[in-house]
Amino acid sequence: MNLNASQIEQLYKFTERHYVDYYDVQTELVDHLASGIEARLEENPNQVFEQVLDDVFTGFGVMGFGSFVEEKQKEVAKKGRRMFWRAFISFFSIPKVLFSLGLAFLIYNYFKILELETIKYLVIAAVLCQALILLFVFYKKKRSMKKSLVVWQYGVYFSASGILINAFNLTPHYTMGGYYLEFMTFVLTGVILIAFAQYSTLLKVYDKVKLEYPEAFAA
Repeated sequence: MNLNASQIEQLYKFTERHYVDYYDVQTELVDHLASGIEARLEENPNQVFEQVLDDVFTGFGVMGFGSFVEEKQKEVAKKGRRMFWRAFISFFSIPKVLFSLGLAFLIYNYFKILELETIKYLVIAAVLCQALILLFVFYKKKRSMKKSLVVWQYGVYFSASGILINAFNLTPHYTMGGYYLEFMTFVLTGVILIAFAQYSTLLKVYDKVKLEYPEAFAA
């Protein structure tokens, strides 16, 4: 026995009442609930829809949908990290490795004409600019969504902040060793490549969710 459109809408509202805010997770839960309800109504069509819904919901345990939502958050975060690292690693395979080497070469030669202190602040500025630009794009894309999506909130991977902290913790060691220019070239090249990889991942996730959940986007 298939559920009608009104009953499906009831299931969406039911997930909202139970603190599921993400439309994509709601959709997956609605599929689970609908399958369970339909199976029970096939066995006994005389059952009341609301009672069957409560019985199926009981199967999610004392935490209700909470555990399911938490698992989805972890799952999409893991997928987002994999997408990012695939995009980043691609810069070290042919033909993109030529771009990476050329970028490092240009940065190194530019650094040779700068003061060491200037180089440090230039790298800091690059990291901050990267973060601001990515956040701007992230929230600009988010504004086109009329429903919240867990894939968007947890599936877009940001990682540059850790690079800044770790890089400048190691800077004195490389300065003493006489490799300051090389080290800062490595850092800035990495920051730029990470920015490209993150931007690429962000756009891929956006295109994916827009295709899979068109109802979540403003007309």
